[in-house]
Amino acid sequence: MIPRDKQNELITQALKRIWMSDDGKVLDKLLRRKCNVENSSVCVSTPNAQQTAFNEGMRKVYLDIMWYINEGYLKKEEENAE
Repeated sequence: MIPRDKQNELITQALKRIWMSDDGKVLDKLLRRKCNVENSSVCVSTPNAQQTAFNEGMRKVYLDIMWYINEGYLKKEEENAE
């Protein structure tokens, strides 16, 4: 395993330990709401490119955490191997 893979694995293990705990469930609920995971990044009533980029950046933080928890780096390696 190359160092980058080991680092990804360590991050994944740490996030899973946190996310699977009762405290993690509280954090998940908070971040889902604060990062607008369930909502569109685009304000339909008054579209604004800067606000959309800002909203998408917040949303990406949550999605990146989920990428590690769901071991997205392993899936990416599998896709590249095919």
